[in-house]
Amino acid sequence: MVLEMLKKMKIISLILFLIFSSIFYTFGGSCHSTFIDIHEANICPGGTANVNIINPIGNQLWFNGATSNYYNFYPDSTFTGFLINDAGTNCADTIYFTITVYPKVKPDVTFAPNDTVCQGTEITLTILNPINNILWQGGDTTTIVKLTADSDFTIYTINDHEGRCPDTSFFLIKVYQPFDLGNDIDITCEQKQNINLNLNYAPKSILWSNGLTSQSVTLTQAGTYYVSVDNGTCIYSDTIKLFSDDISATGPFVPNGFTPNQDGLNEVFNVRGVLPNNFQLTIFNRWGVEVFQSNNPAIGWDGNYRSNKSPEGTYFWILNYQSTCSLKINSIHGYVALIR
Repeated sequence: MVLEMLKKMKIISLILFLIFSSIFYTFGGSCHSTFIDIHEANICPGGTANVNIINPIGNQLWFNGATSNYYNFYPDSTFTGFLINDAGTNCADTIYFTITVYPKVKPDVTFAPNDTVCQGTEITLTILNPINNILWQGGDTTTIVKLTADSDFTIYTINDHEGRCPDTSFFLIKVYQPFDLGNDIDITCEQKQNINLNLNYAPKSILWSNGLTSQSVTLTQAGTYYVSVDNGTCIYSDTIKLFSDDISATGPFVPNGFTPNQDGLNEVFNVRGVLPNNFQLTIFNRWGVEVFQSNNPAIGWDGNYRSNKSPEGTYFWILNYQSTCSLKINSIHGYVALIR
């Protein structure tokens, strides 16, 4: 009876020993998973990624040989690294992590027709290497924008990865401006008759209405002057008028024909734009016979000679008139057609 009880007690003690021995092993020799915190796992070139071990046990070993509880990385490109926690033991735990480096992508932009245009030209700008986000100056977010150019301007565009690592390109759009010869000029008697016009502009080619191709011209007579310039991209032109108080500068207006046919239109051959002082108009037929003379600009030839109708044909005239400013007597001549 006693012997049976002792055997039972030995069995119970062995069971308890085994149980308590097992519990002690589990808690005394347990392993732990490794947890890390990465500050900025996605960075730009030149950025910093900070990796911290949340539960360091000891014997930390980074893939690059470091043994600290944290490490700052300054990568130039995306990479994957690892960390061993409790290195060199049966409980060593390895964790892998990836640091992504987004490259900066400078926008590459094309221009159509090009980046040097005429005023008022529509320009199409296209980003050839868009990534996630695009932002143009002015707020557009598309790969293509259209602009109308009125003057030189600078535009920028931003390329980035969902708000990260933006890179900006600036572009100068050059716009050729039309030139301006200025306001029309009224030349008074007190002014010199020579007027100098300078374009202040150096295009590839210049052509004035008087045939000159220089950048500046000197004008000696009243009239309308026109210039056209070509800078290789645009062709611009402008016109200026010179008015003069001096009749000798503008010249009188002498018609080249008249029709004394009693229809009330163009019945009399008159000279206009001259002073009455020292005025003389003389007309000759084809044989040199004087058929008309007047000393008053208001009195013109009605096509009659000695109260008879002169025949149709071409008549020669001589006009003497006085200049306004210099009081010089000028003499000009020409032909007029009599048409009935």
